[in-house]
Amino acid sequence: MRRVLAIILAVLMLGSVFGTLIYNLVLPIYASEPDERLSLDTDADSLNIRVGLMYGSNVTVGFEVTTPYGFVVGSVDEHSPELGFVPLWELNIGKISCTVDANLGKTGMTYYKSNTGVAVGGWHAEAGSGMTREQCEELIVKLEPFATSLGVYLIPSYIQGGYRVRVGCYDSASDAEALIAQLAQYDSSLILTAVGSTDTAVSIVDPETDRILFEYDCAGATELGLDSINSPDGSKAYLVTPAQKTYDGIFMFSRYNSAVSVDAGATDGVALTNVIQLSDYIKGVLPYEISNSWPLEAQKAFAICVRSFTLSSLNRHESAYNVDLCNTTHCQVYNGTSRINDTVIRAVDETAGMVMTYDGEIVEAYYSAVSGGVTVSSEDAWGGKIDYLVAVETPWEIFTNHSMGQWTSEVSGSELCEYLRGKGYTTLNGSIADITIDQLAENSTYIYQLTITDIYGSSVTIERSDTIRTALAKYVNSANFVVGKGSVLANITSFDTDSFESTEVVTSTGSSSLTNSAPQSVITSSGVTNVSNVESFSYVTSTGSGKLSYVNSISTPTVIYASDAKNFIFAGKGYGHGVGLSQIGLRDLANQGVAAADMLKLYFTGIEIEDYRS
Repeated sequence: MRRVLAIILAVLMLGSVFGTLIYNLVLPIYASEPDERLSLDTDADSLNIRVGLMYGSNVTVGFEVTTPYGFVVGSVDEHSPELGFVPLWELNIGKISCTVDANLGKTGMTYYKSNTGVAVGGWHAEAGSGMTREQCEELIVKLEPFATSLGVYLIPSYIQGGYRVRVGCYDSASDAEALIAQLAQYDSSLILTAVGSTDTAVSIVDPETDRILFEYDCAGATELGLDSINSPDGSKAYLVTPAQKTYDGIFMFSRYNSAVSVDAGATDGVALTNVIQLSDYIKGVLPYEISNSWPLEAQKAFAICVRSFTLSSLNRHESAYNVDLCNTTHCQVYNGTSRINDTVIRAVDETAGMVMTYDGEIVEAYYSAVSGGVTVSSEDAWGGKIDYLVAVETPWEIFTNHSMGQWTSEVSGSELCEYLRGKGYTTLNGSIADITIDQLAENSTYIYQLTITDIYGSSVTIERSDTIRTALAKYVNSANFVVGKGSVLANITSFDTDSFESTEVVTSTGSSSLTNSAPQSVITSSGVTNVSNVESFSYVTSTGSGKLSYVNSISTPTVIYASDAKNFIFAGKGYGHGVGLSQIGLRDLANQGVAAADMLKLYFTGIEIEDYRS
């Protein structure tokens, strides 16, 4: 039985006797030049970021949004550091669709581009140019009686930085020109033009009536934004998607056009970006990446981690999609406000502005679900040495409590060959005959190099742990595994959590002694220290008082057999890339009373916790 100390002693020393260690910084893998937003004079976490909700080949011709009390239509300048929203118009309607500006057909409530069976026309008569809002409203009042008599409606529009009024909705230029002739009889002083669709314009449509409510086209200099009108009592109202996800902030709609997209050929649709304050974004990430029921200290630590990753990753998808971050695991899972509770709010508010830094720069704070007892360095996972992302043992992590903490899978050699060929390993031509682990990552049980050989002797050698994980993603949850044909010898871990022993500690006035003569691994801020056959051990923590607890872990060598002796069987631990922080590890540390800052310093070597504005 292995007795491992599961409370971390972050020896952040009190006073000059202890001091603070400083290390040199290596910039994160995805880091770029510091973003202008970081230098804005703002309150903590009030800067705006852009999160892609629908982008690339996932854009659609129309996207429906609801809100209880109506919409504020506005303009977003995504080229300015402030990402400011300027109100332009109000729509007292609870549901709209933002669509491309084109002739649109409709099936059910779904719009599509079509020149037959047109439900929403892309041609209009247009009056006015560069008007103010007041002038636009006056012109609408003036034209309303005649438009009604002709059976057409008026569309307030914001085009090239000024207001205009568009009249009627047609599927051809000739119909729009015929309307212009009729309008000229009403008022010969009107300057009218037939206008059609462009590849930068967005329309706001009532999906119940197919009537255009507003049109916007500033050729990409600014983009259409939507905010929700708050309730009559002033309480916040939110924007709601068809999937019933609720979002704070602004919805920014812009045209996304691609001659050839990755997944679906030609793409033309409206991209949806959530422009949101950093604090609200973190609150929308935290309960989807971890549980909103976890202890406050775990959520505080994770809030610092999310903030650090976000600020070090601004503009990560700028070149492809004009957003800072996506809303998936590629960046961070972000699904809006639905799971935010009081603990989430406290965790974010009580850590406002706090990030991890290394040599004064914000850390790119990678994390995964569960590491399986040890992490892996960024160098061995992806290449590129980063001093604060090295492999560390995580004996406090009760990884078997995670559904993917310890796992097995089985596959035939023929199926595995077909799968790997589909992944691009086309030198493999027949059933897989052998899989050899050539090299482990440094100070880790994650695999650094793996060779796979088929029955004809052809082989591929895969290097770097995360490349191995993704190559075998159908069968492994991490690169922390062993593999065999027919059977495999694996160390199966179990935890005895019913026999915890504990000792209360106080550090602000001195240190207490831990009495235990059994061999043990003691975790300190400088690493793992093995202590054997001692009667007492003095320690210091940074948080005043806490609880020291022991986790008894048992590692049992076990032969695991495949259901078919010809099949390969994988037995592994952990879920994800394994670099940086383990989310489950945070929970386990918090359950033992460890403070947020101390948790993070275990996973990220040599970091400090600072306010990013300083």
